[in-house]
Amino acid sequence: MEIKSVAWAMLRARDNKAAFEAVIRITTDLCKDKMIISEIMLDGLYYLHINVAKIDDKRMSERLKTVGAERLVNAAKRAAAYYSRGGAKVWAEGMLTEINKGLRDKFAIGHG
Repeated sequence: MEIKSVAWAMLRARDNKAAFEAVIRITTDLCKDKMIISEIMLDGLYYLHINVAKIDDKRMSERLKTVGAERLVNAAKRAAAYYSRGGAKVWAEGMLTEINKGLRDKFAIGHG
């Protein structure tokens, strides 16, 4: 397994070590069958961890595992296409839409 963006990793580890470690742990679990972890996955999950719910929270981590890496990244890419731009917030919004599908008690940005 390989993290595609070393610069991303160094910046996030310096800014918020606990959030960085949580993102790396869940991403490693979600991407265990993939050789490369994209910045879309890392930045989207980091944004969710800071602004929605801690991704190492039991309910959120179980939901992330249910949804899976491929669906999360695809949802992030759909959001980027819709907004005609990328970035952590856009990718996280796409991921959040996918995470919330079928949930009665939905996660929301700003309620983390």
